[in-house]
Amino acid sequence: MTSTRAKVEFIPWVALVLVMQAACAEQSSSPSAVAGVLDLRSWSFEADGAVQLTGDWGFCWDALLDPGDPSPEPGTCGTARVPGLWTEVDAAPGRGIATYRLRILLPPERPPLSLRVGAPMTSHRLFINGRSVAGTGRVTRTPEGHLSQLRNRIHVLPDAGDEIRLLIQVANFDFRSGGLRRRWILGSQEEVRSWSAAFTLRDTTLATVNMLVGLFFLGFFVNRPKERAFLYFGLGGVALGLRAVPSSYSDLAQLVAPDMMLPMVLRLEYFANNFVVFAGISYFACKLPDDMPSRIVRFIQAGSITGMLGALLLPLSLAQIPLRLSWVLGAFVLVTAFFALVRAARRGEPNVRITLAAVPFLLTVVLWDSFRAEGGLVNSAALPDAMLLMALTETAALFPISMLALVLTEALVLMRAFSRSYDTIERLSEELVVSNEDLRETNRAVVRFVPVDFLRLLKKESIRDVARGDCLETEMNIMFCDIRSFTPLVESMTPEEAFRFVNSFTEWMEPPIHTHGGFINQYLGDCIMALFPNGNDTAVRAGIDMLAALEGFNRAERERQGSHESTRVGIGINAGPLMIGTIGGPERLEHGVIGDAVNTASRVESLTKQYHTNLLISGTTYDGLSDPSAYDIRQLDRVVLKGRSEPIRIYEVLDALSPEARSSRLATRALFTEARLAYAARSFDEAERLFRACFASDPEDLASKLYITRCERRAVEGTPPDWHGEALMMEK
Repeated sequence: MTSTRAKVEFIPWVALVLVMQAACAEQSSSPSAVAGVLDLRSWSFEADGAVQLTGDWGFCWDALLDPGDPSPEPGTCGTARVPGLWTEVDAAPGRGIATYRLRILLPPERPPLSLRVGAPMTSHRLFINGRSVAGTGRVTRTPEGHLSQLRNRIHVLPDAGDEIRLLIQVANFDFRSGGLRRRWILGSQEEVRSWSAAFTLRDTTLATVNMLVGLFFLGFFVNRPKERAFLYFGLGGVALGLRAVPSSYSDLAQLVAPDMMLPMVLRLEYFANNFVVFAGISYFACKLPDDMPSRIVRFIQAGSITGMLGALLLPLSLAQIPLRLSWVLGAFVLVTAFFALVRAARRGEPNVRITLAAVPFLLTVVLWDSFRAEGGLVNSAALPDAMLLMALTETAALFPISMLALVLTEALVLMRAFSRSYDTIERLSEELVVSNEDLRETNRAVVRFVPVDFLRLLKKESIRDVARGDCLETEMNIMFCDIRSFTPLVESMTPEEAFRFVNSFTEWMEPPIHTHGGFINQYLGDCIMALFPNGNDTAVRAGIDMLAALEGFNRAERERQGSHESTRVGIGINAGPLMIGTIGGPERLEHGVIGDAVNTASRVESLTKQYHTNLLISGTTYDGLSDPSAYDIRQLDRVVLKGRSEPIRIYEVLDALSPEARSSRLATRALFTEARLAYAARSFDEAERLFRACFASDPEDLASKLYITRCERRAVEGTPPDWHGEALMMEK
């Protein structure tokens, strides 16, 4: 049993060694730039994959060259190793400006390529084959106006010629050193995206595992307050997890906090470093109270607290002092812990030997990372090959991986006394993986319920960006399309048949809406509510095409059922101001629109039943048409909707009728207009005569019949003094 446990505790360190070997093997197999030229003519992107743009790039210190500038005089420029900081170049200080150049010779056969840019320290402009592409921050020659920002980018490269010329202007006035510290990767577009995703997954995994382990032990401490080692171990794990966000070389930081500028990133990283030191020394003091010198413990605790305060309060030019302090104190923590572990192991204390073996390795990593980050303290040209491979392996990733290995090792040691709890962790971890996958599936499903156009109107890129109360005031056309006599229609169907019928109907109605730039905001049972943000004509054209699609739907239903009563609809369109946004409580949100224009559109649709037509538009929609004469339209009436005081005009769109009905309406349109004017002028006998003439010519024009009834009633009942031909609607 003891042997098995020891093997389990070695697993994190075996995994770490494998990661280092894979990184070194990967680095050594990639071609390297020489004197600013990277020869990839014998490289196969299909067979060999993406390539890291490492090696000696062209480098000009204290100069911001442009693509069109003449070649600098011999001796004014040299080379700099990438990835790396420019303080590794002789006589280059940490702050200033520089230009990097790389000429890449491409193979004749290659797929479409992309370039992943590892964000330079700390702002840059990039030129690809002389063309400027998106950089980060703001590059200036002096600190005035300079803006620092770390953001990785992926650029799709043009397929032009057999070489790529990169020119990068870099400025740094905030960080301890500038340069191309991060990896640049060239490969097929798919593989570069995969690389970027892999980096992000790696850092996300490091952060997540550290935080989960930390939170788990904080939970232990809540249940066992006497075990203060659990408290500091948990705080250290959480701090390491949080540290992975600002110190990440992947896209994790820009995903979590896309607008965070470099000064805040640096302050958070330096604060987290000192917090890890504080948690680490406190943990070892609780774990080995008889072996850790109390004076040294208090000294390191006080120093780390000072470092945390300095990271938050010092000017940015001095904020790197807490970083260096964390390196020194971190090394002291590991040295002190090493000797304490030796004393404990000699006494035969259990559960210390694995930690004792891990501490020297971690100390080496911390010292190396400190020297590497200082730039000028280590000259890569003088390093042995093995150390050079380690230098080229991103130590920003090696340190958190090493810390993760230590955290996991200590977790396994602590868990020896809690084997049953360890089983619980394993089960919860598996459930977490399943829950995450279920959450991803749920997120994919949610997108189907929220129109992309809705997100676009709110200027949101993802549903994750939408919050309760997000709204926008705008003007657009609102359409309601309602199935006539829906209730008796579905009463003869089973529930399955009713759902199939509605889904088939919407399947025919959706394309005309989307074709004309609209989107469906809601399905209201037998009614479709759609929005058209791109003008009144789009809504009217969509309504005409929807009625044409309805004929196709009816034919399909007749073919499927053998006999089918034609489905009829009413469509009402109105334009006006409205509010679009999110509605709901803290636990459930819906997207929706509110405004008087929405209510009016619904009322206009309901009037299609009364006027026995299938497409009505309001006066505001009619007035906003680019060319009303392009349509066959007649004004039907002026109506006062229930609850309103002012009348609105309603128009019938004749283009939506069958060819025969359309021809008949057009033949009587002028007569109908004359009759309506006579009606408004209270010449009811004349109006009735004209409407009867319309109805006699077109017996299917039931609007004329409606007016005949009105004329007869008005002739008997009279009209109010302020009446001007409008109809008062008593129902909604």
